[in-house]
Amino acid sequence: MVFKVLFMMPLTSVVRNVYHGLAISAMATHLLPISTGIRFVVMSGLIFTLVRFTNLPGALSASLAFIGAFVFEAAVMRHYARGLTDKLADNSPQPREKLTNSAIWKFFLPLTLSTLVAEFFMPAINTGLSRSPDPVVSLAAYAVGHSLALLILAPIGTLHQVSLAF
Repeated sequence: MVFKVLFMMPLTSVVRNVYHGLAISAMATHLLPISTGIRFVVMSGLIFTLVRFTNLPGALSASLAFIGAFVFEAAVMRHYARGLTDKLADNSPQPREKLTNSAIWKFFLPLTLSTLVAEFFMPAINTGLSRSPDPVVSLAAYAVGHSLALLILAPIGTLHQVSLAF
């Protein structure tokens, strides 16, 4: 069952990545750490709620929390990125900001922050699973299910980079 839930990851990931790409193209990288932070909070809340208040197996709880957080992040990015499509569709020449060190940091720092926040996801899931009724089985089952899902889904993991070339 865990594998079936994690198999929805590409769909949720693609939707989120489309809106992340819009934000990056519109130079609105400040939205990325906000959405990633929201995903972390939602995922942590879901995993602790599911493990504490349901009888679902720990690995299934973790998978649902992981996918649920991706869906929530995609919805948040969709909300924030609505106005960005109009900005990108405007074909009039936009005055470009002079490239300075501060302009580079203003663009780059939010990307770095969102990556750092994302590194807390697996420890948060593992922490939640360690509090389940059978933590050893839950941690092992989630690790195996997540690894198998990534093994199958890895070839499409960089598909979003195709847009840079074509």
